[in-house]
Amino acid sequence: MDERGKIISTCDVDKNLTLQIWTKGKTPRLCIVNRYRNTRKLIQLSWVEDSSHIINIKNPDGENISYSIEKITPILKKILVEFVMRTQFKAKFLRLSHDIERALYNPEYILDLDGLPMLSDENRSALWFAVCTTQNKRDGKFKPFFPVRYNGNDDNDEAAAIDQDKLIFKDNARSIDNLIKTGTIANLKAFNPERWDEPIKITAAAILLGFSFCNEDGTIFSNAIWENKRLQPDHMVKTHNRTAISIRMPELKNLGYKLSAYVRHFYQADKIQVSYSFDSAKDLQDSGYERTRRVDFQAGTLGDVPYKVTLYETPDNFALSCVPEMSTIRHNGEMKIIMPLDIFKEALKIDTNPNGTQDSFYTITRLFWTYEFKKWLDNISQYVKIFTRIK
Repeated sequence: MDERGKIISTCDVDKNLTLQIWTKGKTPRLCIVNRYRNTRKLIQLSWVEDSSHIINIKNPDGENISYSIEKITPILKKILVEFVMRTQFKAKFLRLSHDIERALYNPEYILDLDGLPMLSDENRSALWFAVCTTQNKRDGKFKPFFPVRYNGNDDNDEAAAIDQDKLIFKDNARSIDNLIKTGTIANLKAFNPERWDEPIKITAAAILLGFSFCNEDGTIFSNAIWENKRLQPDHMVKTHNRTAISIRMPELKNLGYKLSAYVRHFYQADKIQVSYSFDSAKDLQDSGYERTRRVDFQAGTLGDVPYKVTLYETPDNFALSCVPEMSTIRHNGEMKIIMPLDIFKEALKIDTNPNGTQDSFYTITRLFWTYEFKKWLDNISQYVKIFTRIK
């Protein structure tokens, strides 16, 4: 590969425009070629996640020709398939999917059930606990910290996937390896792959192809994978024979928390509505909502800036008026978040440790991350879902 990089795949859109996938041994880039002027522009693939983006091409007559994301999507899918076939994507995808799964389901060690209510936000984001209940603190049980549905159907019954007897461990056998050996993770993936398997694989494919980390830039981490750079030991999950990434790595932390929130609140995801307004408080009050209280959300929770959030309720619905305290590039105006009141109350219970106190700030943040991750997942699936079937 020369210093200028290499074109891996290419396809003409028409006589004006060609799309290519280019790489220099790092995360691939989309190359936009003006065929009339023979000029090229390199952009990250995350650029296509915004459906409002337009490619403008000027022909020799000065005529401006526009191409929407929708119009170039079939060609983009085609060159991505060729890129995957001609690179080491398969091996890297299988390894990354495996590592993300292990990081996501890595159990949080809990010495005593009485300590659950005191867990930090970081620790209670874990989907599994390894709770040691004996005096020597070496024997215990894996406990799920997520809801499962009982459908009464052996082909699609998450509750049936969890055999409580198999979750008991002894002699400190509480690692992710030990949890996997119970067969519970495999059972959950088989019973409901849409929740337990596909989000992980879609995320791994998106990382490798240079899409955003759920609306955040992850280029440095993606580049490191393609360059085969070693990850820092303190950012890994240690196992008996190897090390892997941790969901708490700085580069993956926000993406990992959003993925975890989505898996936990999977059944609430479709019930959350987000819209934008120039006066969200007035809109909600005009719709019959009553204000209950106000909460400040720091940057990194609901977006890239701090928000002043006012909570509203009706007998049936729960709503948030989210006013950014400074300009943000993520949306115009103020944000409104609306969901059924019973969904919010159910989410509070799901997020609360046994005997713990419900935390509306924590749950609001996780529900918004659930919405945000689902929206991102649905968007990028059209480009990468085909690659999640690689075995």
